[in-house]
Amino acid sequence: MDELTKLFSPSCWVPGKTRDEVMNEFFADIQNAYTSLKDDTSIPRKEDISYSEGESQKIDIWGEVKDKLFIFIHGGYWAAGSRKDCVTPAQCALSNGFAFASIGYRLAIGGFTIDDCVRDVVNGLKFLLSEFPNVTTFVVGGHSAGAHLAFHAVTQIRDPRIQGLILFSGCYFLNELVETEIGTEIRYALLCFLRISRLLLLHAMLPIANVTQ
Repeated sequence: MDELTKLFSPSCWVPGKTRDEVMNEFFADIQNAYTSLKDDTSIPRKEDISYSEGESQKIDIWGEVKDKLFIFIHGGYWAAGSRKDCVTPAQCALSNGFAFASIGYRLAIGGFTIDDCVRDVVNGLKFLLSEFPNVTTFVVGGHSAGAHLAFHAVTQIRDPRIQGLILFSGCYFLNELVETEIGTEIRYALLCFLRISRLLLLHAMLPIANVTQ
């Protein structure tokens, strides 16, 4: 693994453990978290709620939704993972009075791009905001690529009921990622997203340019 790829790989930076050891522990933990939730019959749940037509465009909700909802987006470098893989924070959320929701999205493979991932997360958030009008506090979180998607989705929606962001190990500056071993696998999706991001930035600057002329 080259040095640039290591910088984008948190699993390479845990003292005293190899990357494989860290990843094996991580996958075991997320599987145990899901199994624990699934086996606890005292926790209300609604799984596989569709917000669009795709198989991955679904939402799982854990706990009774009252006035607070914590929404989480899974990671996986935009190319792996699912909404079942990111429920580790659920027990903490439930014990603090939040219901917990995880949003699935189309992965940036098979012709889909990171922009499609963002669009799905935006639509998933809009679905939850509409479905639960009585919720006064939404908090949105994500891990790794999920943190990136959560950030982009929230900045597009800007709903005042979204009270906070909780982002873990987010990857936000993607230009260098294109040149890594990770980026090689999703190079098309990354390049498309970077191109669209530049166009959006230029579009956002146009009104300012007109005012200053």
